[in-house]
Amino acid sequence: MKKETGPRSNKVAPSQLLQWPPLPRSRRPAVVRSVTRDEINRYWQIKRMDDEDHLLDRCPEGGCQD
Repeated sequence: MKKETGPRSNKVAPSQLLQWPPLPRSRRPAVVRSVTRDEINRYWQIKRMDDEDHLLDRCPEGGCQD
C-alpha cells in the first residue's frame, strides 16, 4: 500500500477546515468600559445642565412660556 502525499492526503472535507469550534455556553464576552465614552457622556450631561440653568435664570419663577 502506497502512502499518499500532497494536499489531499489528510482526507478532510473543505467545509470542515473552515469551521471554528463552538465556544462553551458558559463563557461570556468581557465587559469593556470606555473612558472616552464616559468623558463624552459627562460633557453632554454638564452641557444640558448649563442649558437648563440658563433657561431657568431667564424666566422668573419658571413662568416663562417659549
